[in-house]
Amino acid sequence: MNQILELYKISFYKKLILGNYMKLMSSNNDYLSQFITDFYTLDSANELISGINSILNDEISLIDYSTESLVTLVMDKTISKIYAYAEYNSSTSYFSLPTIHLKIISEEWLDYLTK
Repeated sequence: MNQILELYKISFYKKLILGNYMKLMSSNNDYLSQFITDFYTLDSANELISGINSILNDEISLIDYSTESLVTLVMDKTISKIYAYAEYNSSTSYFSLPTIHLKIISEEWLDYLTK
């Protein structure tokens, strides 16, 4: 297993919800899990990875995403910070991780979605 996935105790799984199997992610942080899981289509997961690459390649310096479950991520080249939407203006994030780790997790998520 990927060392980054192990570090954040990430697992991918399917769960029956309202008669449909949904692909989900579990990690050691509920906000990280919810943020990634909100990118549940191939297009949205690719869009997330494209945004991360734009940051890492110095095409843009800062990006933020707010998801349909009201989780917000603010990302720069070094760090990605996750907030509960209501706390977005707070100076303290609920969870943070290196942006390169977020890229690896997002790529693994996309790979899981394609299976």
